[in-house]
Amino acid sequence: MSDRATGSLVSGRSTAPLTPERIRSVSSTFLSLDRNAVSRHDPTGHTRFVVEIEDGEEIGVVYFGSDIYPGSAVYDPNSALSMKAAAAHELSHLNRWMDDTELPLGVHTHLDEALTSLDAVLRFGRAHLSDHEVEQLVRDAVQRLQLHRHLLANEGELGDADPRL
Repeated sequence: MSDRATGSLVSGRSTAPLTPERIRSVSSTFLSLDRNAVSRHDPTGHTRFVVEIEDGEEIGVVYFGSDIYPGSAVYDPNSALSMKAAAAHELSHLNRWMDDTELPLGVHTHLDEALTSLDAVLRFGRAHLSDHEVEQLVRDAVQRLQLHRHLLANEGELGDADPRL
């Protein structure tokens, strides 16, 4: 079962500790995308969206670590997401949670991640993201949908359907 503590960005992203300048840059990016969102640097953790209890109320928090930046891996679209595209993706997790449109935690995780990247495209679009960043998020969504389909095929949920489709 998946949980929010594992993060939604995949391996292959940056592992270099964030400098104070980069922490300020990421914080500014989150603020520019959503002034009301709570984001916090976690120097030892993965970038992730979590729900916490503060003063007896549930709040959504986006934690960011070094993996908020792309890595040198080029083998999958998620590894190459820009910092801003990754921030938009995580903020879309927050918004989907607030709108109650996320899938249940741990159920169809790849599908939920694909929907989150597509939500980021629609929510932030070209008003906040470059054409390249929009394309990165769409590529991430396509890959997540392919992973979802592959998982369903391996679990036999697609019946006799051709697994290459």
